[in-house]
Amino acid sequence: MMNRGAYRYLPITTTVVFIILSQVALAHLIPDATGFVSDFAGVLTSDEKDQLEGLSKEVREANGTELVIVTVEKVGGDFDTIRVDYFNEQGIGQKGKDNGILILLATRDKKIGITTGRGMEAVLPDSLCKEIIDTKGIPCFEDRDNGQFGKGLIAIAEELASYIKGEESARSGTSIKQGCFSPAVLGLFAAIFISLIIGLPATTSQEGE
Repeated sequence: MMNRGAYRYLPITTTVVFIILSQVALAHLIPDATGFVSDFAGVLTSDEKDQLEGLSKEVREANGTELVIVTVEKVGGDFDTIRVDYFNEQGIGQKGKDNGILILLATRDKKIGITTGRGMEAVLPDSLCKEIIDTKGIPCFEDRDNGQFGKGLIAIAEELASYIKGEESARSGTSIKQGCFSPAVLGLFAAIFISLIIGLPATTSQEGE
């Protein structure tokens, strides 16, 4: 017969195993960051990665803020929960200042989020971070076939860097300009510009309507 005392330890053992397996699963889906920029999804060109690393170094040198950018294909669970957990696990930000920022992009999940330490909440509240993503990143990401992931992340990072360095303090309460345009919009502007130059009326057309 099995010792009845063994049942007392089963729930604890099961819980410990579950926690360990959960952490292993998370580590497999989002590896530890390898620096300011970790492109695990492989969506950045070398120039784009260099540009993002340059922006991270700029804000670090300006006031010690740590800006980390991570791309993955999938996170394997609730995106918002995992990005906050990942931010805390990686220890992003200076100890005692809690001045870290994480930009996490999951390409196959079609999710992006910005997580900030408590020390950055006054400079970058959640509402502003969402506005930056909506105006700077999303227009670029929607044009995925043209390799816009890198441009979108750079546009977001540049806007964040401006606020971190205090360059955007005078713009409080104003709207943020859109960071990327789709080829269709750029084509429209080009057609209008050319038509004005040669004196012809601007016209637009769309196939399939």
